[in-house]
Amino acid sequence: MIDYEKLKLAHDLVEKIDYGINYLCDKSVAGNPIERFQLTHYGKEETFYSIDDLIEKLQELTRIKPKYKVGQEVWRVSNEGIPESFIIKEIDKDDYGNCLFLDEDYWWEEEQLYPSLYNLIDSRINHWKRLNKKYVSETYGSNKAKELIDSLKCDHESDRVIYTSNPPCLKCVKCGKFYK
Repeated sequence: MIDYEKLKLAHDLVEKIDYGINYLCDKSVAGNPIERFQLTHYGKEETFYSIDDLIEKLQELTRIKPKYKVGQEVWRVSNEGIPESFIIKEIDKDDYGNCLFLDEDYWWEEEQLYPSLYNLIDSRINHWKRLNKKYVSETYGSNKAKELIDSLKCDHESDRVIYTSNPPCLKCVKCGKFYK
């Protein structure tokens, strides 16, 4: 018969992932009960004839798969804003199931690390672009923000005529727009 403690453990594990469990009990030709457990995920089914096999599979599915490995060089931004690299000495997880990576002295979360200097720099550039767009739209409004962002795309070249306006502005020979 079914071990309800193991069934509860299987239920707790399946709640952590987007899967479902079906418990089926049939009778064999000899009249003996046959227990089956179906693990379902988006129409796919996997059948287990032992609760222990099901628990083993669920533990495998819920196990954290870290993005980085021990001995791998990773990059991060220091408190001073300087890119630094270190070699991962150890991997652990916190109380919330997040991966933690140890350098010489400190533990770092996966979100703070990058696989290469290029990825770190690219992430920082995208971060600053998002902040700039947010600042511009909050400061100048959406239409002004679009104009300002568009004007940033062109490397303006002056037609060398100062147009009288308040404040005075120049006209770009490349895009034809007025700029300050």
